[in-house]
Amino acid sequence: MHGQEFSVECFSFAGRHKLLSIHQKFKTGAEYPNPFVEIGHIGPADLTPQTWQLIETVVFDCLDRMGICDGPSHTEVILTDTGVKIVETHTRVGGDRIFHLLKLSTGIDVFKLSLQWFCQKTGYIDSVSKQGVAAVYFFHAPKGISQITGIDKLQASRGVIEVKLHKTIGDTVNELLGSSDRLGYFIYYQADDTPVDFHTLADLASQVNICTQPSAKQQEG
Repeated sequence: MHGQEFSVECFSFAGRHKLLSIHQKFKTGAEYPNPFVEIGHIGPADLTPQTWQLIETVVFDCLDRMGICDGPSHTEVILTDTGVKIVETHTRVGGDRIFHLLKLSTGIDVFKLSLQWFCQKTGYIDSVSKQGVAAVYFFHAPKGISQITGIDKLQASRGVIEVKLHKTIGDTVNELLGSSDRLGYFIYYQADDTPVDFHTLADLASQVNICTQPSAKQQEG
């Protein structure tokens, strides 16, 4: 688990912090032109109570030192041999559909919570319930002209509750250099707390066949 990266979603109530969830993140890896593009998130992360507490302690200390007292925060950390290292923190809700995963796995709508808190319509959350495990997987493919099949099969798969593609047949696919080059995503949810392996998501994604071929311009070049 060391070297793994996580995103930590918290909400602060007049300086009193509450950890809402921790999501493990997955990136492209060394075989890609940019090895740091995020291609998936699973939450809550499959961590021991001790590791969960360690991450919480480090993140809360960061929020205190930064003077973050109210509202949502999104902190990214790396678990290393020498402890939890903070990469960055933000006074906002996590992107990459993390807010959707959070709502599925805890029942908390963090946007609604933010409005309620700032309108003085709610107080501190004493506990966060776990209502299963949710994940997002982002489609990606080599650059070229896309040919896409298998969406219906994925949509019919158990646990898949949303599929969104930003590309269709004949569209140009860019080289995967950043998050804007991803081709879409699907969201997976299970009501029990059995850990979800990233390979499970990749296997589901493999039902969608995104083939690319060089464009005429690329062939001429």
